[in-house]
Amino acid sequence: MAAYRHFADKADLFGAISEAGFARFADALDAARQKAGKSFRSRLKAMAVAYVRFAAEHPAYYEVMFSWADESTELTRTPGPSAARAFGILEETIRQGQEAGEVLAEDSVMLARLVWAQVHGICMLRLAPNVSVNGADTRLVEFCSEVLQKGLAWNR
Repeated sequence: MAAYRHFADKADLFGAISEAGFARFADALDAARQKAGKSFRSRLKAMAVAYVRFAAEHPAYYEVMFSWADESTELTRTPGPSAARAFGILEETIRQGQEAGEVLAEDSVMLARLVWAQVHGICMLRLAPNVSVNGADTRLVEFCSEVLQKGLAWNR
């Protein structure tokens, strides 16, 4: 009951947890992007690994961040500013890749959603539980990122 001294209800509590998780998540994506260098390929790969690593290292945050509304609790919320920032980091990276001629000149939001869905799928299916620096599954994430990057650079 102590939590309800600070939050009106369960939805507000989960919203605060989600916002805190997305703030850390966005920081992880941005740090990976900054360390990766200038090429779209290196940035996409680093951000994909950072995404999966965050999910593996922070499963409680990840579950709340990406949980759907539960009919019994009627948790409905809109993404907070940190969720928008996390997505914005990816979308900006896509646009920078487009400006450098490394990515298709298509809708950058739709392309970012495609990338997000692929990496999110790896996490949700738990296809890469070991994404430590030298982890065996880091290669799977990098491979998927490379294949996706080649598709994003496809010329008609």
